[in-house]
Amino acid sequence: PPKSPVPKHMLGEMGTSPSPRRRSSLLVAISGMLSKSNSNLNDIGEDQENIKAKSITEQLERIKYNLNTTDGIPTLEHEKWTELLPESVIQSLNKKEEDLQHHIWELVTTEHNYIKTLSTIINTLLGCLRQLHNENYLTKINVKDVFLNIEDIRRIHLIFWKECVVPLIQTTKDTGEPLNPGIFTEASTLFEEELNPLFEYCINYHESRNYIKHQQHKNNDFKEYINWCNNQIRLQHNKLGIDDMLIKPIQRIQKYPIIIRDILKKTTDDDTKSALNIFVSCSTFCTNFIEASQAINWLSILRQSY
Repeated sequence: PPKSPVPKHMLGEMGTSPSPRRRSSLLVAISGMLSKSNSNLNDIGEDQENIKAKSITEQLERIKYNLNTTDGIPTLEHEKWTELLPESVIQSLNKKEEDLQHHIWELVTTEHNYIKTLSTIINTLLGCLRQLHNENYLTKINVKDVFLNIEDIRRIHLIFWKECVVPLIQTTKDTGEPLNPGIFTEASTLFEEELNPLFEYCINYHESRNYIKHQQHKNNDFKEYINWCNNQIRLQHNKLGIDDMLIKPIQRIQKYPIIIRDILKKTTDDDTKSALNIFVSCSTFCTNFIEASQAINWLSILRQSY
């Protein structure tokens, strides 16, 4: 005969049904077992929810640990232009020549900081999102809709650094002569040839910001990713967030005419002035284009609001 599902010691004599007292004990035991089982299931469910909530951040921290976050950052060995020159040369400079050195060095140091900012965006933020895609996280998020063509932007500025800034500094170190703005003639040609990537970034910037906001509202994992990005940025750039970083290419283009005009005011060589004027014209054209794009964007927003 089939075995009784009830343990023997809980049955009455000769395998009969349990007595009322034993039946009560059996019900208490089963009730305790079910209660403990339900408690365990609840704990497992809560653990799974916690793991799910932390999974994106945990994956990002792991991915970041394995990334090369310094890739694409050029070396700048000196903090001040005076470190490049003999003291006797520095003392021989008049006020206008000294101001010229300050303005040239401002262009150098701000360019270096800007490339570092681009590299933070590309190496850490964009790099982590791509790796998340490789591991089947956030696969519905389009990388280019978030970061646009920012890799092309960094490529342009790395060329500018290599072809203009490095020779500028090296020539001064080799000759002991002051920084010569004539080297920036190469920059005029470079930026004339590379306007399209800059325009592309500017045209699509506002649409990209809207995409990020929209995806954060509908995708909690992406919202967690953006929060992680903001925390990473603040570790290196104080109070800045991802929006502050992604507008940097636009701000940098707008900054060039201001710095170059300051250099122009202190430059005496006519050929150098001509080349710098081309650079100013090019960057001013970009600035005007940016302002026009922003105006068109605001008009579009106003039309949608009516």
